[in-house]
Amino acid sequence: MAAEAKIENAKPAFAMAKYFRDVKAEFKKITWPSRDNVVKTTGTVLGVMAFFTVIIWLYDLIFSNALMAILRLF
Repeated sequence: MAAEAKIENAKPAFAMAKYFRDVKAEFKKITWPSRDNVVKTTGTVLGVMAFFTVIIWLYDLIFSNALMAILRLF
């Protein structure tokens, strides 16, 4: 609590410098994925996205044709 009070009363330049030091320290803690892992997961995401794109396109085609057939009756 006392540390927070000191930070609040500190000059803005010192507070900003502390912020960037803290950000740098947090970035050092990050475990980044390997290139192979990123490539595999990206491929999986693109494949799933393509699959669902085709499924949605087929549903749209079916329902739009059904709607047009119903509207032609009236």
